[in-house]
Amino acid sequence: MATADGPREGDGNGAPKRCRIGTSGWAYANWREVFYPRGVRQGEWLAYYSRFFDTVEVNASFYRLPSEALIAGWLARTPEGFRFAVKAWRAITHFRRLEDCADPLDRFLARIALFGDRLGPILFQLPP
Repeated sequence: MATADGPREGDGNGAPKRCRIGTSGWAYANWREVFYPRGVRQGEWLAYYSRFFDTVEVNASFYRLPSEALIAGWLARTPEGFRFAVKAWRAITHFRRLEDCADPLDRFLARIALFGDRLGPILFQLPP
């Protein structure tokens, strides 16, 4: 709750609350020259994005497990307080529909563990 002095911090247990603002992804060609200025190369988009937002949803993880090198690159391009909300791999949510999915779930969780303390929420988007 906000007061005249600003937002209240804590949940009564001493833990600070924080609201993060971000978008679902950052690599959209139609953002060029709308959000990303001319001269900012696509490989620099995440670093530029992280100057304005403190979180982003990783959509690529839905289609395939991101490589260790790709995750390391994302971490290197963003500041320490930045968080990644990761969409669950479709092998779990759509192909297996949460059934008999221990192996893909273990693989997914092991891979996203590479985000360390920069991992935010995990989005499990399920089919109808």
